[in-house]
Amino acid sequence: MENNIGERIRDLRKEQGVTQEQLAEAVGVSAQAVSKWECGGSPDIELLAGIADTLNVSIDRLFGRSVSDYGGIDSETAKYLASFEAKDRIEKAFAHCWGMQLGLFGSQSGLTDENTLKKTKEGHDGTHHSMVINDYGISIMSFGTDPQYFILMPEPESGWRGCLPGAGEYRALFAALAEPDVIECLYFLHNWGGKQFTPNLLERECSLAPGRAEVVLALLKNYQLVSTSEIEIDDAARTVYRFNANPELIALLSVAVHVINRPHCYSYHNYDRLKPYFV
Repeated sequence: MENNIGERIRDLRKEQGVTQEQLAEAVGVSAQAVSKWECGGSPDIELLAGIADTLNVSIDRLFGRSVSDYGGIDSETAKYLASFEAKDRIEKAFAHCWGMQLGLFGSQSGLTDENTLKKTKEGHDGTHHSMVINDYGISIMSFGTDPQYFILMPEPESGWRGCLPGAGEYRALFAALAEPDVIECLYFLHNWGGKQFTPNLLERECSLAPGRAEVVLALLKNYQLVSTSEIEIDDAARTVYRFNANPELIALLSVAVHVINRPHCYSYHNYDRLKPYFV
């Protein structure tokens, strides 16, 4: 039979290194009251939220109920993240990604209990990367050091090769990004925002040679990163540009950091893939 709520509070308190006095002060009761719970009593219902917050667990855990006991985890996670201000939601969501990453190692790994989740995110030996690779997909996480990202790629039934473009399209993209001045102009234009501009702006702000801005803008237009329109100035039509930021380009450049300087040590790594990547 499962222990009662008071015993669970005792066990969770000890796991967290919280004394009876500290828990009592946090929820506004006496240390004697906490001791009474742990000897077989139960706290008042209005204290449960404060106890759970202090012990850094859900109220469900106080009742011995695990997340796997109910099917509403997606809805609860969505409501939890939505409860924060917009400025905090990405950070809170990224914190949950660490739990997903460790869960991919499987229950036999011993990485899924709450204390391990907290401790392992700090990494070891200065590493802040984790990777899970198997025949069902790839999960890569960079945390603790910038750039931070979490990539989860379920493998399509037909394999990745079938959903990727031809080699020629990749060569064209990487050749465009490798052209002189393109990356520098992209950095500038991401700060410029959606305001209209002329090639003169890039020549001035990015120190481009005369005529070079038109070449760079033509390359960016191929990937819909800029759009053009015509305006009348002094009875003459003139082409103006507008930058269209693509967030996936930011993701590409961020992940490329670890292609340029590939991590050689991972906090947690599991390579259990048998079949080839491209069939």
